[in-house]
Amino acid sequence: MSKRTFTTAISLLLCVLYITAQDIIVTREEKRIEAKITEVSDTEIKYRDANNPDGPLFVMGVDKISTIIYSNGTVKVFEQAQAPAISSRPPMSAQYQASLNRGQQTQMGGTEMISRYDEYYIMGNERMNEDQYLRFVQQTCPAAYASYQKGKKLWGMGWGFFAASLACLAGGSTMYSIGRNEGTPGLAIPGAALIGAGSGFFCASIPCMVVGKIRKDNSHEIYNSACVRKSNPYSLNIGYGGNGVGLAFAW
Repeated sequence: MSKRTFTTAISLLLCVLYITAQDIIVTREEKRIEAKITEVSDTEIKYRDANNPDGPLFVMGVDKISTIIYSNGTVKVFEQAQAPAISSRPPMSAQYQASLNRGQQTQMGGTEMISRYDEYYIMGNERMNEDQYLRFVQQTCPAAYASYQKGKKLWGMGWGFFAASLACLAGGSTMYSIGRNEGTPGLAIPGAALIGAGSGFFCASIPCMVVGKIRKDNSHEIYNSACVRKSNPYSLNIGYGGNGVGLAFAW
């Protein structure tokens, strides 16, 4: 074997040894990193650059790693952890959750009545905002929930009529004034019609807003009358008088 052939064989052998001595890190973005891994834990790995084995030590979380191919041919695959589910509901207190659970036990709601103070609904020692109250009655008292929704729609319709009345009155008054001042019936007549329509919208808006707000704000009264379970609707009482002792049955 010639000296040149021997030198070439040694070089190839050193190259093969160098290549096989490398660890390969494959990230979840499919990026391959030639490295020399020094430590692997449950949460991270530590490695150095394969081209600079005496260089700085790098740290990478295992959640960013897909696979590690070790220099001896061993392959380690990292499973991707599932993200925790995120609830879209706002947080609620333990008392409110307990009351909601009690109400879900029956279609007839809970055993405590609801009162309304300012913008909050009070049930026992628990204060609920409007969203919490709606979720509660939606699951425990469909009649109260339906009354609230109908009142809300009627209240919104009233505001729509009110806005239409302002537009008709403003436009009609302008057209009517111009038509009268310039002697143009083509503007005065439509202006008068718009004024009449605006007046009608205004008259319709008031009862819609008033009735809608009452139904919306007092829906808890329907819950109290229809969906609060009475502990014992029947009673047997003993009474006495001048004629003797008797039993009275009430329901």
